[in-house]
Parts: sequence; C-alpha cells; structure tokens
Amino acid sequence: TFILKIGGRAVLRIHNAIVIDADFEYFNNTNISGTIKLKAGLHPFLLYYLKTENKWRKPSLSFEWSGAVFGSQPIPANILVRHN
Repeated sequence: TFILKIGGRAVLRIHNAIVIDADFEYFNNTNISGTIKLKAGLHPFLLYYLKTENKWRKPSLSFEWSGAVFGSQPIPANILVRHN
C-alpha cells in the first residue's frame, strides 16, 4: 500500500497501473492510499505532483508505504534507483 499526503494534486503510477489518483475532488493535506500487489524486485514508478497555487501555503509531499510485515513508514531513499 502506498500513501500520499500532499498540498496539491498528484497521480502515482507503478508500471502502467494508476495506484493513486489525487487529481480530482481531493482535499489538500489528507492521506490518500492505493494498493497494488508487487513481486520482489525493481518496479518503475512515476509520481506526478502539482502544487496548489496558494501564496500562504507551502508545498508539501509525504510519500509512504506499508506492507504485510511493516506499518506505514516513509519510503527509504536508499531503495530508490533513478534511471535516465
């Protein structure tokens, strides 16, 4: 399960599946989650984020996950791999 808390709008895609769609009728700074079954290994993902235009609110993004053997926690940076 992947969890987003954002100050704007976002869409999370893993492979070709939309896992989270917080682009329409989403209330800022509330958690929204989506679940997908994945095998062990690398999985390409895209996270599109569009901050809300509001000069009084700072942009914010929290990206977490949870699994069968662990609770909700931030995704560790050391497991993310960037390919150009």
